[in-house]
Amino acid sequence: MLATALPLAGCGTGTPGTENPRAQSQNTTPKEEQTDKGKTKTITYDKFFVKHYLLIGADDSPENTAKIFKDQHDDYTDAYATPDGDVVITMTEKQLEGNIKEYKKERKEFGQAFNKDAKDKYNDYRFQISKDGRTFSLWCDNKLTDKDYVLTLGSIPKINGCLYYLEGGSGPWDMQVNIYNCHSGQPMQQYPWSQSPDYQPQNYGA
Repeated sequence: MLATALPLAGCGTGTPGTENPRAQSQNTTPKEEQTDKGKTKTITYDKFFVKHYLLIGADDSPENTAKIFKDQHDDYTDAYATPDGDVVITMTEKQLEGNIKEYKKERKEFGQAFNKDAKDKYNDYRFQISKDGRTFSLWCDNKLTDKDYVLTLGSIPKINGCLYYLEGGSGPWDMQVNIYNCHSGQPMQQYPWSQSPDYQPQNYGA
């Protein structure tokens, strides 16, 4: 439904731009407006997040992303792109609560699917998300499959980012990724998700 309708898969299949977001520590309550549909909440996905997390390929656009939101009539009341590249969505309070619940459910399900694979195939694989939701740490090796890469690095950072905005965050958002070899504990790769390299499990060590 919600997160899966957005471009969650395909993380790391190309090298995104190199710009970094400015530090953001403040949270603001989503703006409330009164319309003919009743009280709605307005949430703005910052242009940095839209560019690096929500667009599918170089030919995609903020306008298309807004259309994807707008077409989900049960989950949102409206959506549009600004000239600067932000995507603004509106929803009722009930829809907002439903979206937050659904994203958290999907994040849990992606994690459970990865943990099941890790338990069945790779006893030492695991991941951890920092309390502030801005750092993702993964312990694995060169046997990491494309499927498990997408379950973790291709989905969870985007879900966390969407939750950041839905729960009141504002401004650019990015997630630091730290990949460690699960056997030695040695750091293998570290980068902001917006600068994800190509999927190259050989870089994670044997």
